[in-house]
Amino acid sequence: KTHNGNRSVVLIDDESGNETILIPASKENIGHPVLSGNYLFYNSPVSGIDNIYVFELQQQKKLQVTNSKYGCYNVALSADGKTMYYHEQTKNGFDVVTIPVDPATWKEFTEKEVIEGYVHHLAEQEGRSTLFDSIPQQNFATKKYSKLSGIINPYSWGAYFNSTFTQADIGLSSQDILSTTSLSAGYRFDIYERTGAWHAGLSYQNWYPIIDVDFKYANRTSNEGDITYDKVVGTDTTENVTENLTLDWKETTIEAGLRLPLLTTNSKYHGNFTVSNYVGYTHVTDFTNSIDGGGRLIPSNYPQYFLRDYLDNGTLLYNRFSLSAYRLLKQSRRDIYSKFGQAAYLTIYGTPYGGDFFGKQFSFYTTLYFPGFFKHHSIWGYWAYQSSYLPVPRLSGEGLDNYVFNNQIPLPRGLSVSRFEKFHSMSLNYTLPIWYADLAMGPFLNIQRLKGNGFIDYGFGTSPTYANSQSYVSVGGELKLDINVLRYLPQFEIGVRYSYGLEPSVTKVEFLVGLINF
Repeated sequence: KTHNGNRSVVLIDDESGNETILIPASKENIGHPVLSGNYLFYNSPVSGIDNIYVFELQQQKKLQVTNSKYGCYNVALSADGKTMYYHEQTKNGFDVVTIPVDPATWKEFTEKEVIEGYVHHLAEQEGRSTLFDSIPQQNFATKKYSKLSGIINPYSWGAYFNSTFTQADIGLSSQDILSTTSLSAGYRFDIYERTGAWHAGLSYQNWYPIIDVDFKYANRTSNEGDITYDKVVGTDTTENVTENLTLDWKETTIEAGLRLPLLTTNSKYHGNFTVSNYVGYTHVTDFTNSIDGGGRLIPSNYPQYFLRDYLDNGTLLYNRFSLSAYRLLKQSRRDIYSKFGQAAYLTIYGTPYGGDFFGKQFSFYTTLYFPGFFKHHSIWGYWAYQSSYLPVPRLSGEGLDNYVFNNQIPLPRGLSVSRFEKFHSMSLNYTLPIWYADLAMGPFLNIQRLKGNGFIDYGFGTSPTYANSQSYVSVGGELKLDINVLRYLPQFEIGVRYSYGLEPSVTKVEFLVGLINF
């Protein structure tokens, strides 16, 4: 109990509510008391260094159990009371230490000697007997803090790595001292499109809702592989040829909007509900293809291919509305996923503002988490749906301004999945820890854990306009390491995935960084 700056330890009878004072109130900062029979264990910094002490209740005397160089904390006792566990501070962090409970090794503790010795030690360390005579008595001026000049303030900054089912983002971020402005810059990679771009963003959080602005620039290149088409030779002769199709273009995008996050954390569940809306502007220049140097209609003089997933030279004005929500049971450090929880994500793209291109897309997916068969194991899966506008392009120009927005839902792993007007996907996974390595390779790499995941993925796409459909089924397994690089706190995942396609039949081994596959 802490009262008026003094701390005491009391024993409370849970039936009567009566209290018995075990250690009277004092300035001593008593921590983590554990009662075992006649002994009250606790940690205290009374000697200048935190150590474990025992208060012997019958004889009312204090005994010192440990004599650590850097500090000991958080006593725990075995069920039979014969073994003691505690944290000991070392140069490499906390270690867990176990020692026998042996009162014969405990040293009687004298408060007066230690307090006087500690003051003497401080005076000796400072080189003088009076410790406060050199403290300057200076009055500092008070002035208004400038929020504008304080935006770029390296109060909290460092590297980050974020990975979702559809994209990965790596870069640097900075937050000002009032936590009102967040700046970031990095490289964003689309997992399914296999393309990326440099970006910079600003999030102003002094108001409600939050204002987000993101700028992206890229020299884009996409190798589509070999295509076979009828090539016009001369005036009226066609020849069947196979050539590589590579696209090159420059792309500039700026997106800005409002985000309203609502915290729904309650009791043992973490919760959040966020609604946001953004307006985006994308300008594409220097778009060329390697077949005839034209745009996304190939070849331009005898069209046979229309690249609907890319923007030709021109401007795309779009609106992006999204909802996200989750409710997750709080995890222990060794849990890979929440033992029980739900998460849902909804995204709607449209082009209501004009521009050179037209498109619309609706996507939704939800992820569910359940406990596995053993401790720290997890059963989880997702269900997803996406609807995209895919008109039939005509040589008259109708439908040639259509643009298909990037995929927003998880797809079956290990398979090359085409774009469809409507696509359903689902997955079932079992994830388990295999080895808690805790291996440090100097300051360069720390390996925390090896974990495994088995999965079965299913997808089904239909395009009524084109009268085609396709099923996708794959099974496989993943091995991943949780690591820290160069002592940065953000945790990275690296690993390997083996997948076997049941429909279509294909086998693939991939190297993983987060959810990015190579």
